Amino acid sequence: MNDLIRILTVSQDERLLESRAALFQKAHYYVRTANDYRQIQSISERENFEVAVLDRIDPASELDELARLIRKRWPKTQILILSKATPPPLDDALYDDCVDAFQVEELFAGVVRLAARSTFSSCSV
Repeated sequence: MNDLIRILTVSQDERLLESRAALFQKAHYYVRTANDYRQIQSISERENFEVAVLDRIDPASELDELARLIRKRWPKTQILILSKATPPPLDDALYDDCVDAFQVEELFAGVVRLAARSTFSSCSV
């Protein structure tokens, strides 16, 4: 059931963040958004997410810091990174999967796949 998948989506691009959130909401997912480290810190640690969708963030070290913060606050959340061309090498400790940011079907398939792997997921996808 899609309505039980909880997603945190992060992007520095406000328009992209809004459009991605609208896509997920249209698919009946619960969505929280953030632009940066500070906004992620403002989200309650009691709130759970099956998947965090991270857009490419520059510099790459900031992307890694965001992933570390998500791992610390929500250790059971699966992290999906979006690439725009060639997928970056994944740090297995930080990221669970990578999909092409321009392929909407691939994005949704990645979210569903990772949500099913989430250890606290109560949904059957």
